[in-house]
Amino acid sequence: MADPDRVPPPRTARRRLARLVAAAATAVTVVCAALSSVPAIARAGSSASYPLPVIERVTSAAGFVHPGLAVSASSLERARTQVKQGAEPWASYYAAMNVTSYASATFSSRNAGPVPGRPANAAFNSQGVQSLFIDDAFRAYTQAIQYVVTGDPAYRENGLRLLRIWSHMDPAKYAYYPDAHIHSGPPLMRMLAAAELLRYTSVNPGSSGYDLRWTADDTANLTANLIVPMTQTFLYRNRNFMNQHSYSLVGAMAGYIFTDNLPRYREAVEWFSVNATNPDDHTNGALTKVMPVIARNDPRNPYGRTFVQLQEMGRDQAHAWDDVTMLTQLARVIDVQGTRLDPVRGTVSTRRDAVSPYVFGDFRLLRGSEPFFAFMTGKDVPWIDTTQRGGVLSQAYRGRLFDPTNELYHVYKELLGPALAALAPRITEVATKQDGGPRFFWGTSAYNYWNSNPDFNPDAWLSFPASAASPPTQQDALVQAETRTVPITAGASVRREDGRGFVRLNARPAGTTIAVRTLLYADRGSYSPVGVLIRTNGTATLQLRKERTLAPYHSLTLPDTHGRWRYITYDMNTSKLRGSAGGDNLAYYTIVGSPGVSVDVDAVNLQAKTQLTPPQFPQGSDVRLLAVAGEPLAAALPATDQEPLAYTAGTTLPAGARVDAGTGTLSWTPTAAQRGEYRTFVVASDPATDAVLRVRLTVSTDRRAAIAAALEGYDAAAEYVSATKAEVERTVADAEAHAGSADSATFAADLAAVQAAVANLEKLTPAMADDGSFDYWGRATSATITPVALGNMLDGDFNTFSGDLRAPAVIDYGAGFRIRADAFGLQARYNFANRSQGANVYGSNDGRTWTLLTSRETTDTSARGFALERIPVRDEAESQSFRFLKLQVDHPGVPTDPAYPGISSFSEFRIYGQRVEMSTALNGSLRIYDGHGGFTNLAEVQFLHVP
Repeated sequence: MADPDRVPPPRTARRRLARLVAAAATAVTVVCAALSSVPAIARAGSSASYPLPVIERVTSAAGFVHPGLAVSASSLERARTQVKQGAEPWASYYAAMNVTSYASATFSSRNAGPVPGRPANAAFNSQGVQSLFIDDAFRAYTQAIQYVVTGDPAYRENGLRLLRIWSHMDPAKYAYYPDAHIHSGPPLMRMLAAAELLRYTSVNPGSSGYDLRWTADDTANLTANLIVPMTQTFLYRNRNFMNQHSYSLVGAMAGYIFTDNLPRYREAVEWFSVNATNPDDHTNGALTKVMPVIARNDPRNPYGRTFVQLQEMGRDQAHAWDDVTMLTQLARVIDVQGTRLDPVRGTVSTRRDAVSPYVFGDFRLLRGSEPFFAFMTGKDVPWIDTTQRGGVLSQAYRGRLFDPTNELYHVYKELLGPALAALAPRITEVATKQDGGPRFFWGTSAYNYWNSNPDFNPDAWLSFPASAASPPTQQDALVQAETRTVPITAGASVRREDGRGFVRLNARPAGTTIAVRTLLYADRGSYSPVGVLIRTNGTATLQLRKERTLAPYHSLTLPDTHGRWRYITYDMNTSKLRGSAGGDNLAYYTIVGSPGVSVDVDAVNLQAKTQLTPPQFPQGSDVRLLAVAGEPLAAALPATDQEPLAYTAGTTLPAGARVDAGTGTLSWTPTAAQRGEYRTFVVASDPATDAVLRVRLTVSTDRRAAIAAALEGYDAAAEYVSATKAEVERTVADAEAHAGSADSATFAADLAAVQAAVANLEKLTPAMADDGSFDYWGRATSATITPVALGNMLDGDFNTFSGDLRAPAVIDYGAGFRIRADAFGLQARYNFANRSQGANVYGSNDGRTWTLLTSRETTDTSARGFALERIPVRDEAESQSFRFLKLQVDHPGVPTDPAYPGISSFSEFRIYGQRVEMSTALNGSLRIYDGHGGFTNLAEVQFLHVP
């Protein structure tokens, strides 16, 4: 019976695949002759040159091809020839690799002991040893590649010495440690890839006397002391959670290939493809399970069409990226061996209908990766929670995407040709529009693709097809709109003019939107400006959003730049943005304006704080000026800057008003006929940057009406923090006292004081719009929960959370306030209900004595869609109020990972009750929670007591 989930590949792809299979069937075992026709390549900084090593092709009795780990012999030879000839992109990738410390001809090992060829630490039982292994494995792989490319025996010696150190670990001293199954697999694959290259290449004699031959003892030691104990202790498991499965499998599979272990290899191939013996399809990390087909007629599918999704995109995009890269690495390892799979069961097969790992599951790797790339570049994609527990696509790390080797693109371009662009438009776009090659900028920092980070596949350049194109060169850290944006609505297009690429957005009242990716901001703990280089032919509004459906977190007025390129800036300071609203790496830029206005976006400057001197208005982006008909108004609106500023006014400045170009002072004497509201703006400009202050002008008939206008936003019936309400009453009294006699300047100052007092009003218990609970963001602090995370606990998103807490979380609501609650709302982080299960809320006024407030503990809400639990306060505590609240897990659930016990986290924490001010004196000590279970006395102060 035909598999209903299978989608036939394009006819051209089937023909191309048939040709590839036929070609593979004609391959025979050969030992390559010496490459005497290829000139030698000298080591950098050395005048010596060496014959290029012969790559000895061997097919073992078990059918494995060697060298055949991560890269084939033919790809190695092509890469070496292309590097020697200076051909791109190989030359650039080799050059970038060659400048890293891993490529140094000077021997280095992180685990070398005093006895040559023996480790300093022979026990593999900690993350500390793992870090040594990761570094040495990458160095060994680099040295082996250098030897193949240059023939320099120094590189061979370095690689062998590293391998021999790690091949003498003590197999009796392997012990599982936290995350060993995740982070030991990729370095084992790289260590064995190095061994493959040195084992199956000819030896160029060295001058040090070191034995450069690969011996039977090397194979035996590496197998007995590294491969077998590491695999059995850390890697041989098929029920790891999602991407963790691929991380362990890539190391285990490398070991099977190196040791010619055919039964285990066959098992591993099925674990890569289907992993049918893992009963949990929702967390299975195999290709077809972590990238399942969601059928059109699936009752859970609301989209009305069949699609492939990447399961882990519901967790966060960093882990989803791991799925893509590690499955791609595994597919390459399998494909290098020429292994073909049963098209349905995913087992090793030699039948005529068997397919490569890249084609298996009807191009499942491609079809499952495409929505990830689409979502990461700002597109909407279909996705469902297959567990039906309320999961949604996570915004975490969205837009944090780079692909310096474009492996998926190169593989499928060879397989599918022009059909790839239609099947995977976003993968194609990222690969063909990338603006950084092997050396690029990651946020504001220069980055080299060749490093030991296991989360991507830097060695893919060794397998580039002959058709690979030259890589681009990124000159600076600017995020170029031409290459790092995609249009989301109509009205946006890429243009080129005088050698400059940019995106033109034609303004519309409904908005024209692009998505900007790879926004890795600098330090956001304080003022953190981001510059956008624009050119306009009229006035428009730029709105910035994290998600298309959310309200903007910034809305900027863009002035008419009259065709000049100018910077405008916005601030990404976390104290100005609630929760993670501005914390992800993708932003939607929407241009709202009149038809006929165009806004050209050239680049986003993440280094604006050091490269620009943006003018700053002390009022922020908006100010309201109050005037009285017939009285002169002179409002000073200067901005601050390190450079001279010039000021201009918007085109909507009312008749008779003017802005001084040198000082920014707005002057106006409105007439009685000009009563009402006016909106305009003032632009402060330095040589590179514009800042816009939106101005709302209100003209009142008389001074009493102006005082009333100044009170806009004040609700006499609302309950405010007493000091802020008292300041309003004081300033109003002053203004009223002067209304009949003061001169215009004095009365204008009175109005400004009333406005400032109203702006500083603070409701005693501001309410959240979604459930009426106390909005404590900006009104509470914690030593264990960051300000951003406190915002996460009020954002209604169960994918954002408090962070992983190792101790109870204490929240301080301030020396002048206490909280009296009727109930608390606690919600688990999506997929981690066990980490908030068994929690209670406690209250305290001194940080030492705690009162249990909640009437019951939280529960495991996994089966209820991780719903928020509203838990009443105990009857005996309802009338009490507290300065400190503590979230504490008293009876934890089963740990997500037994290696990490004691982690707690909360997605939402809501307070249903009131904040109260203290009213009677009580002496005490101000004590601040230190984050380690204790409190620190800071000063003797006077507390006020609420009965």
